[in-house]
Amino acid sequence: MRSGPQIGKSAPNFLTVGVYKKKLGKIRLSDYRGKKYVILVFYPANFTPVSQTELIELNNRIKEFRKLSAQILAILMIPHFPTYVVFYLVVKKVDYKI
Repeated sequence: MRSGPQIGKSAPNFLTVGVYKKKLGKIRLSDYRGKKYVILVFYPANFTPVSQTELIELNNRIKEFRKLSAQILAILMIPHFPTYVVFYLVVKKVDYKI
């Protein structure tokens, strides 16, 4: 039996630390359950084409997502705390949680 996420099933809850509006804070998937649609975006590393193009494009359309009551959570596949803080501070263009 698969233990990871499956199509059509609720994603498992998680608790992590992230950056939002230049502040560190706890992020729980369960905080959004029943309140907003959640778009989980997984990306391989900071300062890659994905992080510098796709994540920025998502941010450029953030108002559209908000109108749909959707929250974007971008998740680094290889978590390394200092790099995503540096990425956020360098890029400063994202208005969703990393």
